[in-house]
Amino acid sequence: DPDSSAKSFAQELLTSNFWQSRREKRPLYLDGAAKGLLANVGMDEVIEALCKGTRSQPCSTGAHRRGEPHLRENVFMAYLDQATLSLTGAEHY
Repeated sequence: DPDSSAKSFAQELLTSNFWQSRREKRPLYLDGAAKGLLANVGMDEVIEALCKGTRSQPCSTGAHRRGEPHLRENVFMAYLDQATLSLTGAEHY
């Protein structure tokens, strides 16, 4: 039932901790939010998504080091330089 799913989602997410994190403008960490994800997504899928993200327009894969964009020949070279990799819109890949 879509209505009960929406209510359940709201009850789980829209807690006092959620609203406190919004007021403080800090990230909200949900322990166990991705249960089972590791069983369904392997390293091959992550690498494939990062590669596809570099080919999209605008680029969805980014590399940052010490808070600054870290541009290299490819994301793997940036990773070897100890840059943090991020994939925006990962659900599309």
